Amino acid sequence: MLLRKTVKILLSISCSCLVGIVWGGEDDFVVRLERMINNHDKLAAVRSEERGSQAAVQKAWAEWYPVLKATTSRGEKTGHTTTNPDFHLAPFERNLTLNQTLWDFGKTATETNRAEVASQLSAITVEITRQTLLYEGAAAWGNLCRAVGTVEFARRSVENIRQQTGIEESRVELGSGLPTDVLQAKSQLAGAEARLVRAEGSLNLAMNRYLALFGELPPPPEKLHRVEIKKALVPDSLDTLLQEGMNQNLDIHSANKSVELSRLRVDQNRTNILAPRVSAILEYRNNRETDVTNLKQEEMLAKVEASFSLNTGLSGVHALDEAREGLEASRNRLGDTRRTTEEQLRNAWDNLQTALRNKALLADQAAISDAFLQLAKEERLLGRRSLIDVLSGETSLINAQADVLSAQVDVDIATFSQLRTMGQLSFDSFQELAEPCLMEKKSKKESKKKNNLK
Repeated sequence: MLLRKTVKILLSISCSCLVGIVWGGEDDFVVRLERMINNHDKLAAVRSEERGSQAAVQKAWAEWYPVLKATTSRGEKTGHTTTNPDFHLAPFERNLTLNQTLWDFGKTATETNRAEVASQLSAITVEITRQTLLYEGAAAWGNLCRAVGTVEFARRSVENIRQQTGIEESRVELGSGLPTDVLQAKSQLAGAEARLVRAEGSLNLAMNRYLALFGELPPPPEKLHRVEIKKALVPDSLDTLLQEGMNQNLDIHSANKSVELSRLRVDQNRTNILAPRVSAILEYRNNRETDVTNLKQEEMLAKVEASFSLNTGLSGVHALDEAREGLEASRNRLGDTRRTTEEQLRNAWDNLQTALRNKALLADQAAISDAFLQLAKEERLLGRRSLIDVLSGETSLINAQADVLSAQVDVDIATFSQLRTMGQLSFDSFQELAEPCLMEKKSKKESKKKNNLK
């Protein structure tokens, strides 16, 4: 609640005051991103699962070692026989059994391989989660940058229209202005204020997303700089993107490991049905007073044993059928993942190209708006333009500049998405630019000169 009130206060005051208030620490983007990755619950969860899968590998390897079983018992035994009408014994038994599997026709080896593949799959899941968080963090940073800049542009537009409306009202009172210009200026002011409200709402949403991901306040606006992908990492053609993306996409790697797991499950169920287990068994027994004729007994036994079990309901056969269908399902999911990944790669390329073209066109629009404004000011001095023409030109320029900033963020986010789809997004992929998201406000001297010109 306090944060929302703070944001509203910051948005209602001037830009110079806004950048002077500290929202959070002044750490740069990569430092904050590393802190977020290290502390995020989602990544901590999959890392715990990865450690669990590694423990499962050790458990599977332990099946190769012999099993030692020790039993001991002591009790009281009374009774009578024809030769011993009344007896009382204190039987004591102590048995040690060492069982070592000699051959199970690949069952233990298959279980070990399954555990290792499952561990590899968990490691891929960790990397997928890490790169997803990297993308979400970078996108949240970019959207916050966009929102801060958009609010500032919208605020400037409102200030500009409000100021010029007041000037025109004064001219009307002096008899040199036009009432229709005042009404038109007020209409533009209402529209500009509506844009400011929408921009403030977008900033609130961007702040909420940032807080949810990073768990901390964002840096001060003057420390909030654009972040982009290093140019050398961005593919220069669609063919390069498809080739590298299909080879390195983590979803495809994960689907491949799932197919391998399903195949090993089929092998495991097959050996469970068809293969016996051959074991070497060594037993040691030490018994006393187990019966009236055996007051003390000590023996050792070494043997090789073959065992085989079969459920008469053929549950093993049904389990094998289930595993085979699971393998077929995994193969189908792999094929679907490949097609989906290719679509995502193509979409990522098209989105980036569209964003680049859109940014270029908007930059041209901003340049044309700036040129028009300069000419309109000159014609205003010559009496060929009304104040509303100049005002509209300034408003168009401010809006065009805001659109250029938004388009640039779209380009940045498109490159983030492209590298994530390729499976190559890392901390080293980013570079923080010196260009601030919050543009510097014009000096008072320049503003005074502009007002005199008008």
